[in-house]
Amino acid sequence: PAFEAGGRLQRPEVVGSDRFFAFLDVQRGVGKARALQLAKLGWCDGATDWIEVHVALFNAEVRAFAHVLVRFDFTSGGEVATHLEVRPLFLPEWTTTLMALDIVWGFLVVALLFATVQETFDRKDAPNLFVRCCGDAWMVLDWLGTLVGAGLLGFFYLLVTGIGLLAGGLADFGSQDPLRDHNSNDIGALLEWSASSESMRNYEGALAFIIESLHVAVQLKAYHRITMFLYTFFILIRFFRGFLGQPIIASIARTLGSAAQDLVHLAIMLGVTFENFVLGGLLLFGSEIREWSSVSLAHQSALAMISGLGDFASMYELYPLSATVWLFTFAMAVIFITFNMVLAIMVDHFRQVKTELGQIDHNIFEQGLLLAGDFYFRVTLIGKRFVYFLRLQIPPLCHVLPEFEESELRVGKIPYDDILDVLAPVCKDETLDPRKTAEMIKRMQAAKTGGNADIDWARGLPAWAPMQRDILTCLGCDPITAERLMEMANEAMAGKRPEDFPTDVLFHEFEGHMRSMYDQLAATDEDLRTWLSERRVDVDQIEPRQRKLELLAVEKILARPDESADMLVPEDLMTLADAQPEPPGPSMAIKN
Repeated sequence: PAFEAGGRLQRPEVVGSDRFFAFLDVQRGVGKARALQLAKLGWCDGATDWIEVHVALFNAEVRAFAHVLVRFDFTSGGEVATHLEVRPLFLPEWTTTLMALDIVWGFLVVALLFATVQETFDRKDAPNLFVRCCGDAWMVLDWLGTLVGAGLLGFFYLLVTGIGLLAGGLADFGSQDPLRDHNSNDIGALLEWSASSESMRNYEGALAFIIESLHVAVQLKAYHRITMFLYTFFILIRFFRGFLGQPIIASIARTLGSAAQDLVHLAIMLGVTFENFVLGGLLLFGSEIREWSSVSLAHQSALAMISGLGDFASMYELYPLSATVWLFTFAMAVIFITFNMVLAIMVDHFRQVKTELGQIDHNIFEQGLLLAGDFYFRVTLIGKRFVYFLRLQIPPLCHVLPEFEESELRVGKIPYDDILDVLAPVCKDETLDPRKTAEMIKRMQAAKTGGNADIDWARGLPAWAPMQRDILTCLGCDPITAERLMEMANEAMAGKRPEDFPTDVLFHEFEGHMRSMYDQLAATDEDLRTWLSERRVDVDQIEPRQRKLELLAVEKILARPDESADMLVPEDLMTLADAQPEPPGPSMAIKN
């Protein structure tokens, strides 16, 4: 059978193939005799291109299989190239901790799948299904991560199940050996019997199946490890996405994104420069030094030079001047200039990103404290709601449980969408009074609930109008939550002044002055109200006073004479008129 294509193995994968199979027994004497027999009969001749020897081993102490592959390639020049591979395959031993971690990971993959599907359904305004499912890079990343994670779970389950079945079949395989009932001392008779025995063919077919299955399992395990390695990059990118809310990490991520184009161009220059030095080293030292004798070895030697592990002594011993010039130019062009350009590009883009984002003073520790404060805030909210619920449902517990006013029961969900609508000014009238925002918010909420109010002009405030606690309460926040939001906003924006861009500085100063003016106006609110109330009283008293003045004037003024009566002239005026000389011309007589 060893000289027949397929070896008469009852396996569908080898039927009709041009491969020849020969089996060597693990017993040293029988295996050696079989190898000598095959050599004597010319099983390996001039038409043979290659020979592979597959050996399956199992170590029960470490619970691991091992697939050993020895390959001999016969070239046309007479060279015999050998290749040895030893690939272990460990049987998984699941502890409770590992099982719990795998279950948690599986739940996280399923949760990511549901989150991705939910985000797809939320994008109802997408023009088509493709944009709805893969509208941006993050959605594509989520789908890839979900599919790869689910594939890894299924693949790992199948791999573990297959290894378990293989181990069980191999454990029962020893009892099926047809040679155990024959005398192994007569090797010649044993070989003659095995060549014609049909049971031996079935046994060899089962053995070939086990060896091939082990070989496939080892290869799949290697692919599984490579896929897991690539999956770690997905976790890394998801880490950056999850921490985009942290200002410093977000600035680093944006720096990498903005610098990607420059880094690609620099990588092209670095690749061309590096390849020139590799080819130069190959031409200079390849004929004398083995480490530079081929293109692949030259690349390895050049990479070793970058890390300082290259054999420069042998290069210097062969060609001192050329080796010195090559190393000096290589270090200057590749190590010092090109690699430092990466640092310069990253620093420049980080400065630009920091300028665009403004001052990013919140580090991860400060943000952790803020998150802890929010957690305490939410816990107290849930606790007060639960106590309030118990007091309503179980009245006998009222004398035991603490009492909370209804105003202390905070809202369950902060209306961030409405707040963002207010913070995004679209009103063209910059003179709009920001204190009338409550009316606008009511109209906006009425429109959202199906009302007929027009909210196009009421979607926000002017850019110079500061946010107020009354606006937050009108949006649905309770007073305590509104006060906390205002405190957190003030803490986050306190002292934030752009350093480089003049427009940002001017806007910051203008906004600060406007806030100061609002504070001053708020401080004079009571005085203005008092003054206006007093002026209103005065205005109300103007008309009665006018009537009194008119009556008084009527009493003091004499009665009006008739037209026929003589005109009354004061005596002083008459004396003055008599003293004046009489002018020439027409005269006028005045009668007293």
